[in-house]
Amino acid sequence: MKKLLFFLILGFTTLTTARAQNTDTPCGKVFHVVEQMPQFPGGQAAMMKFIADSLRYPSVSCEHRIEGRVVVQFVVDCEGNILNPLVVWSVDPLLDKEAIRVVKLMPKWIPGRQNGKPVCVIYNVPIRFKLYEEKP
Repeated sequence: MKKLLFFLILGFTTLTTARAQNTDTPCGKVFHVVEQMPQFPGGQAAMMKFIADSLRYPSVSCEHRIEGRVVVQFVVDCEGNILNPLVVWSVDPLLDKEAIRVVKLMPKWIPGRQNGKPVCVIYNVPIRFKLYEEKP
């Protein structure tokens, strides 16, 4: 009997703009790039483990063998909270919904810093949904 497994690859995109924009956040401005970018507690490997442990491949997407990369964008505020997660690169509504669900489950992050002070930063997390057939 073959089982379908999924493999999660988490990559990080490099943000290229350095301007700030006014938004409704506790910190006032939201930066795209700062001196010290926000971090998931425990680092990148801990975030990959968190997502892999929390993610549930939607059964309908699995049955239809829907795969691809969902990019979720959110703001890490000056207290480390995740605000306004949204899909900026969509694959399928069910995969998008699952990626958002998992991002909302994340614990507080270590905030980004600019000039030594915590600030709000926009952050993108690409999550790749991939199905594999288990060998007998």
